[in-house]
This record gives sequence, C-alpha cells and structure tokens, in this order.
Amino acid sequence: MTLSIKLPNVIRILSVVLVLFCSNLLFSQSTLFSENFESASEGELSGTTFNGWRQDTENSTNSDWAITNNCPISGSYSMTLHSYGNYCEYAWDDTGEEVAYYATTIDATAYNSVTLSFDWTCGGEVNYDYGRICYSTNGTTWTDFSNSGTYVNQGSTQSVTNLDISDVDGLTFYLGFRWINDSNTGSDPGWNIDNIVVKATANCSVTAGAISAGTDPICNGNSTTLTLSGYSGGTTFQWQSSSDDATWSNIGGATSPTYSASPSSDTYYRVAVTNGCTVYSGSYLLNVSNSTAGTASASTNSLCSGNSVTMSLSGYNGSIQWQSSSNGSSWSNIGGATSSTYVASPGSDFITGQELLMHHVVQPSQMLNLLRLTHV
Repeated sequence: MTLSIKLPNVIRILSVVLVLFCSNLLFSQSTLFSENFESASEGELSGTTFNGWRQDTENSTNSDWAITNNCPISGSYSMTLHSYGNYCEYAWDDTGEEVAYYATTIDATAYNSVTLSFDWTCGGEVNYDYGRICYSTNGTTWTDFSNSGTYVNQGSTQSVTNLDISDVDGLTFYLGFRWINDSNTGSDPGWNIDNIVVKATANCSVTAGAISAGTDPICNGNSTTLTLSGYSGGTTFQWQSSSDDATWSNIGGATSPTYSASPSSDTYYRVAVTNGCTVYSGSYLLNVSNSTAGTASASTNSLCSGNSVTMSLSGYNGSIQWQSSSNGSSWSNIGGATSSTYVASPGSDFITGQELLMHHVVQPSQMLNLLRLTHV
C-alpha cells in the first residue's frame, strides 16, 4: 500500500478576551447660587434680612451694608456700604468690621471643587480699610476663605472668576463678604459687589463597569466584539483608543456598550461612561498576533503500509499543535505533537482504507494548514 500527500488549504480561527476596570473622574460644574440684585429694592441690611441678605456686625461701626441703586456696578442695583445717611460711602473715621451674607445657606453637601465669581470696586485704604471673602456654618462665626485675597483701591470694575473656595466642599454654608476698616483715613466708595455666582462639581455616582470579549490576542486583520457590562448610572458611552496608554482619542461612532475592534497592532482601549459626570474604565491592552502558518511538506510522496512519513513545517511564526481528523470538521489534538516536525504512521494515525486529514495549529492565532493523506 502506498500513500500520496496533497498540500495545503489555509483556515483561520480567532477570538479575544478583554477586561477593563473603573477609574478616573471628570465632571462639569453646576450653579449653586447666583445674585445680581436686579430684583431688589434699596435699603440697609443691619438688624434685618433685606432682599435675602443680612448683616452680622463683628465690631462697633458707623458703616452698614446696604443694597442701592446709587452706585451700581452693572444693571440698576449692587450691594455696597452705607454711612452717615449716604449710600456708597463708609465711615473711614470709625473702627469697624461687618459681614454681609446671604441669609439662606448654600448646600454643597453633594459637591466638590466649589468656585466663586463676582464683580467689585473699592476705595478704602491699602492694608487698613479693605474687603475679604468668608463663610460660616452657623451665621455667627466667620472664617476667611484660604484663597480670599484682599479687595481694596480699585475704582474701576474688577472681576473675580472661578475663585477656588473649596474650603466649603461637602458643607452647607453661608457666603459672606467681610469689610474691615480702622479709624484713620480712607477713600470712598467702600466695597461695592455685584453679579455673584457660586458653582461646584457634583460628586459622581456613575460606575464604568468592565469590558469582555472572546480570547486575547486576535489575528491581524480580524475583529472581535467588545462588550461593556456591570456599568451603572451612565446614559452615554464613548470608546477610546491609545497606542501608549497616555494619549487617548475618541473612536468615531463607538457610542454604545459594544464595539467591534479590529486593530492592526497592539492597542489600548477604555470607555467613558457619562451621566452629568464621566467615569473612565481602566485601560486594557488588546494584543494583535502576527503569527503565520508557514508551509507544510512531507519527507516522501509515497508511503508503504507499515512505514511512516515525516511531515515538516517551515516559515511559521508561533507555537504548534498538530491535529488529525477523518472528516475535515471534527479535529483532535495529537498528543505530544507540538514541534515543527511530526512522524505519521499508517497503523497508528489512521485506519487502513480510510482517508486521513491532518493539520498543524499555529498558536496563538490558530491559523491552520491542511494535510490530506490518501491511499494510492
């Protein structure tokens, strides 16, 4: 009995597994409080709550906070100092300290990165008559913000934009404007204030979940479906990719919990999950295999019954597992056949009178070459 060997067909098989973890927060700001005094009327804050504002007098003074249309920074009304019956003036000849504060607390318990913006003008006296920004949790004990600064000696309108007042992150607090002066000299106006805005970032309750697929790596030129699961709170999704796990780019159109990935080289992936705030899943490196099946050959083109033939594989890239089949669809690993050569014996590898199909599996890409052994 002799056998002839016919070479080869090529088959490709692949799959990928991908796991990502949650990390990193990115948020947008919300407005917690704003005041431009345009719905107010004119009057003093001392001893009463007026248009939502109130004064806490720390030391005796002839100056009081007021809301007036006599010296508005913008619009018709601003908050300013009042003394001796005159708005927009302060009692520079009297020692004093008084705080104008919004009489309703601002709730930042579910927020972080609180900021303050406002417009102001001030005469005063450098180092002696000036304004500072403060807060209180009870309306009586006042603490200057760490980043308050000092407000004095500016006749034209100045703007403070997004001042960091994160001292009150997670607190319910009163916002105050503290005026301090000695009894020497100074210049009007006192401290005029307008267009107050407090903003903050909501604490995030979104969970990014994890990504899964088949197996890792995949073959160059093929694709796999990545699926995000275990996420919560998110309403929008954006897949991103990176070559270095540092610089990320959005993947156009990849805005659902699944994505079909087909990179040509090793690539990192992550998902941005958003609902008011954004959480990024941890990065995962999807490996791309450039394995090749190579070419199989046999030591002889004819084989007598009882003899064996040595089959060799060359030009491959990857690890090897030889398999056999009698029908070309159901394949079984051949134990120990994991090198580039394999010795096939008619008595052990197939039954006399039957056709034997054999192929090598190049791992990890699982690219197959088919060897067909037949009787002649």
